[in-house]
Amino acid sequence: MLDNQELLALVRHHLQRNEIEGALVKVKQVLESDQPPDEALVLAGRVYAQIGMFDRAQAHYQRYLEAHPEAAHEIFELGMTYAQQNRSAEALQEWTRALTLVPMHPPALFFSADMLARGGKPAEARRHLDVLLKSAAPDNMYVERAAKLLQALESAQPAGPFAGTADVINPYGRH
Repeated sequence: MLDNQELLALVRHHLQRNEIEGALVKVKQVLESDQPPDEALVLAGRVYAQIGMFDRAQAHYQRYLEAHPEAAHEIFELGMTYAQQNRSAEALQEWTRALTLVPMHPPALFFSADMLARGGKPAEARRHLDVLLKSAAPDNMYVERAAKLLQALESAQPAGPFAGTADVINPYGRH
């Protein structure tokens, strides 16, 4: 019989290898235990987001955030679940909350800029992109994407959903 820590290690391993079914089975085992660690809520949120069960993902993230309201990256991930449902206002609200806690959080800066640009707010989008480009390391995965989005804004071209990155970036992992 595996204990919760071993099961969570296996969940992380399955997620890294994109083995979602194995991750789901194991995280559910942990959640059914008497005292599941809080990390199980985050991992369950990621698994459910991966399989498109966004309401369940949101419920797990929200439960986690009740105990950890300062968890900026998990707030960002909650926002991503709303974005995947085309719930722009909720996504932007969560990303703004994440940026209040960590003003230079690259994924929150990039995705909020993209959504603002698509929502007809290019000046706000540029501000987010400027912060990202000035604060992130040059090899950060969002720097190149931010530069492309900024270029699209400057040439007044529509950027499209997530500037063509939604299929490339796993928004539920660490960035």
